[in-house]
Amino acid sequence: MEINDGYATQKRTNIEIEPYCRWYRGKKEDRLDVHLHGFKREQLKIYINCFGTSMTVSGKRPLPENMWNCFSKKINISNDYAVDEIRSRFINGILSLSMPKKVPLLKKLQQQKVPLLKMLQQLGKKGSLGIDLEAALKTIIAVTVGMALGSYLAYKYSKFPHAEN
Repeated sequence: MEINDGYATQKRTNIEIEPYCRWYRGKKEDRLDVHLHGFKREQLKIYINCFGTSMTVSGKRPLPENMWNCFSKKINISNDYAVDEIRSRFINGILSLSMPKKVPLLKKLQQQKVPLLKMLQQLGKKGSLGIDLEAALKTIIAVTVGMALGSYLAYKYSKFPHAEN
């Protein structure tokens, strides 16, 4: 028995489009505006790969006569961006992707006012001991990394038997 409801014989026609994109560069974050007039929020998908190195924005919307507008845009994500803080918003047909830049460790420590930093600030550049704050933090970080690397190498090349897989 054959059913002909009109839909089985029709094929969808996909019309690929390349949306207009514009970058806005800032000191704290960069923003990419993707112009998608005619699309609705629920017709869009944003996917960041598991490594955080690229983002894919895609969408599909129906047109008359069984035709569809569709697009897919891949954006490489630089190491300079804080991937966990990427935000999106869709207003008046424009998808805005805000990508905050990573804050260097020294600035992050200064913003958080961790106890070690408070102590070093009390000694400070103009303090009685004359310790340079940046130099002290860099030295502490270098010593910590050096100790970790030294421990690893001592373990790896020790004469004591240990399990290797």
